[in-house]
Amino acid sequence: MTSVPMAAVIVPVHADPVGVTTLLDRIEQVDWPREQLHVIVAVDGADPATVAAASRPGVTVLPLPDQRGSYAARNRAIESLPADVDFVAFTDADCLPQPQWLRGHWALLSTGVEQSGGAVYVTLRSTASPAEFVDRMRHLQQERYVRLDHYAATANLAVRRELLDRMRFDERLTTGGDADFGRRAHAAGVSLVYNPDAAVEHPARATVSDLMRKIHRICDGMQSRRDYWTNREVSRHRVRLAPVRKARDEGVSRGVLWDAQVVALEWWCQRRVARSAKRAGAVIV
Repeated sequence: MTSVPMAAVIVPVHADPVGVTTLLDRIEQVDWPREQLHVIVAVDGADPATVAAASRPGVTVLPLPDQRGSYAARNRAIESLPADVDFVAFTDADCLPQPQWLRGHWALLSTGVEQSGGAVYVTLRSTASPAEFVDRMRHLQQERYVRLDHYAATANLAVRRELLDRMRFDERLTTGGDADFGRRAHAAGVSLVYNPDAAVEHPARATVSDLMRKIHRICDGMQSRRDYWTNREVSRHRVRLAPVRKARDEGVSRGVLWDAQVVALEWWCQRRVARSAKRAGAVIV
């Protein structure tokens, strides 16, 4: 076999032709031989504009007629994998892989590790909104997910092919399927290591409505995973000034009003998550 293994990149996408175009452009810049790479885009809901945007040489497009969610889309892509694939990298249409992304993943997987949780750098605009800063502070904390919660967000997860021959994502879940996959793998003794050498960028959610939708998805996922949340300790929500100090230290703060909005948004997120966790059986401490 060639010294460079056969890799596959799997991308689930729903009605996002601009995002998938930008992602595929970036994948073309990734340092990996094209003859050793399969790119599979599973279009959840078969949006014609997204199908057209993904249809380019070297890309396999899988239109899913019915919208069933990203985990079902990933499973359909897994089922379509060619037999010669050695490892699979998952990412999303709103991510931008760095040039050494695949080489970084393979450098770790080639040592026998079964899952590589790559770094996710949440990026801010030059004049970041309060919602962006709170989103970056709260979400896609990949290193923490890997080290403490035993899973990696599928925004940047690479796995050896043999694992996917044994496991799939739970298609019943509309959110939290990456956590479910990772925790089942951990329970089965499958190795997972955080990998800062295989990074993607992900823009922070720019608006309050986008941030709220993310929080609502997290809370909905809690209710569907009561087995995980029952008796788990969750911190009581409280007004915190640490985010403002961090924003000022980084030069992101835009003044007192901006700071106040950060404090209020972060408190609202804490409150919403804590209440949902309590309903799912968690203990508030």
